[in-house]
Amino acid sequence: MTTGPTPKAQHGTPRLRGAAPQAAAARPGPAQSTRSRGVRDLLVYPKTRKLFLIWVPFAALHFAAAGWLGLPLWAVLLAIITGVLGYSLIEYCAHRWVYHWEPRNRYLRMLTGDLARKHIGHHHNPSEYGGSINGNQWPIVAFALFLSASSIAWPFYPTAFCLVAIGVGGLNYMIQEYVHFGTHQMPMTNRILAIQKRHHMLHHYRDDESNFGLFWPFWDYVFRTDFNSVQRRKARAAAG
Repeated sequence: MTTGPTPKAQHGTPRLRGAAPQAAAARPGPAQSTRSRGVRDLLVYPKTRKLFLIWVPFAALHFAAAGWLGLPLWAVLLAIITGVLGYSLIEYCAHRWVYHWEPRNRYLRMLTGDLARKHIGHHHNPSEYGGSINGNQWPIVAFALFLSASSIAWPFYPTAFCLVAIGVGGLNYMIQEYVHFGTHQMPMTNRILAIQKRHHMLHHYRDDESNFGLFWPFWDYVFRTDFNSVQRRKARAAAG
């Protein structure tokens, strides 16, 4: 998918701490080591703090509106599942087909927000502090508000159901950004988080045509783009 080279590990082993050979002084963030960073840093660093200040009220407002409209418990649970699956699929598709696609046409680059150029830059310098998280939240907020307005303006949609699903999607986006930041900037020694970190580091340092999912990597297993499946396909192709 990529049109530009992506750094790979020298000896076939992923660097599971997300450390690249850039000097710490070149990073715009705090000077402490990756091992010393904790959850508190997520609310101290301006970009990560902005995530919390935008998406928690966004989700709370949607949940409150859905509660006021009324929704049975079974529909709430179904809306939560819809929000998780819907957002995670959008994340997977965007990473696989947009972030790693560099169109030559300038209008296509404008249409995609030139996301590929920024993302490939992140691949070239994965441990850069500012590149570990999206600093421009407003296009995402505008898209989410468009979905919210659509669910309210079009009466044939189950409005309360949609509001819950969109709120859950917003929280998923916030958590996904935190997890991505953590995979590059925090030790993530928790067993589950360590699995997610390794999953993403394989994408960065071994094969950028695999492991496109992050917070919810199960879509990689559904579409067979997990690292092991991709390596088996490439080995069969090389063997003829």
